[in-house]
Amino acid sequence: MNKKKNTRMLDMDKIEKTNGIGKSVAKFIFPFFQQTDLSVKEMSSRMGLNSHASLSMIRTGQTRLPIDQAASLSELIRCDGFQLGHVVMETCYRKEYVALRKLGLIVTKEERSILDAIMKDIPLGDFDEPMLKKIQAAIK
Repeated sequence: MNKKKNTRMLDMDKIEKTNGIGKSVAKFIFPFFQQTDLSVKEMSSRMGLNSHASLSMIRTGQTRLPIDQAASLSELIRCDGFQLGHVVMETCYRKEYVALRKLGLIVTKEERSILDAIMKDIPLGDFDEPMLKKIQAAIK
């Protein structure tokens, strides 16, 4: 194992022992961190973080991942950004997540796939009342 790999290895036991707000996120991203060839310092720089210590604390669960950083982190560690965003929102921003779900502004992956299927043949702006009634009838 090369030195770079050794410096960024993390044991799941360390994550399990933390009581930090970001524990669920850390558990989710753990296997992806194990697969990347980028160092924490490199990733922090690419994410625009001021210090690599911030990302170290995120990956160990000691602090939460800012939601605005979820997309860039998911690209760097090659994980599903949609899933990571949901884990971050559900666990680190629970109150906001519940409110946004109630408003219909957050959808699950399954709901997103249904919406994508519905929208694939409807040109932008052409979603009218008759189309809505057809879709509702098809679902019932």
